[in-house]
Amino acid sequence: MPWIQSDTTLTRKPKFKKLIRDLNINTIEGVGHLTFFWHNIMELAEDGDITKWKEEDISEYFDWKKDPKILYKVLLENNWIEKNNKFTLIHDWLDYSGNYLKLKYRTSNPSKLKEMYKKHKTALNLSLDSKKTAKIDKIILDKIRLHYIQLKHWKEENLVSKDYARIHSAIKDLILKTRGDVVKAMQAIDWTSKRGYSDWTMETVVKKYADFDKVEVIQGAGGRDL
Repeated sequence: MPWIQSDTTLTRKPKFKKLIRDLNINTIEGVGHLTFFWHNIMELAEDGDITKWKEEDISEYFDWKKDPKILYKVLLENNWIEKNNKFTLIHDWLDYSGNYLKLKYRTSNPSKLKEMYKKHKTALNLSLDSKKTAKIDKIILDKIRLHYIQLKHWKEENLVSKDYARIHSAIKDLILKTRGDVVKAMQAIDWTSKRGYSDWTMETVVKKYADFDKVEVIQGAGGRDL
C-alpha cells in the first residue's frame, strides 16, 4: 500500500498560502486538493515524473473543476511542479516519497531507485543513520499494526503493552522477509486473512509468508491464485 510523508507544517508555509490565494480557495480545500494530487501521483507516477500528463490530466488528478490552464500556470509559477529540458517533475518529490521508495526498491530494484534519484538530480544515500532508520521503522510499524488491527476488527484501546510488543516483533520479522518491501508486507497480511486460518495472527503471517511468496511468483508469471 503506497504512502507519502505529510508534514504538519504545510498550511503555515508561505508557498502554500500563496497557492490558495492564487487559486482563490481556502486552507481546507488547499490541503484536500494537494493531498488528492499527491496520492494520484504516488499511484500513477511514483517517481514524480508527470511529463506525459496534459494540463487536463493534472486538473483531473488535482480534482480541479475550473480552467486547467489556470491551475497549471499557478502550480508552475509557485514551484509545485518544475520543468527542465527533459522532464516535468513534482518539485521536491523525493523529500516526501523518498522513504517509501527506498523501502520498496533499495533491495528489490536498486537500479530503478537510482534512476528515479538521477532524474530529480538528487543524491541517493541508502546508508541511513540510526535516528532516521528509527523514524522510518516507527512509521512502518504504526501503519502495518493499524492495518492488521483493522482486519482483526480489534480496538487499539483494548490492547496492552504485551500485545504491542508481540505484534511489533512479528511485524519486524515480516519486514525482514520482504526485504523492506512494505507493500508486499501488507499484501501478505491481506492474503493470510483470506486463507481461513483459525484465529490467525501476525505470527501466522510470518509463518505462512513462504506460501504467499510462491503464489506471488506464480501470479507474476501469469498463473492464478492457488
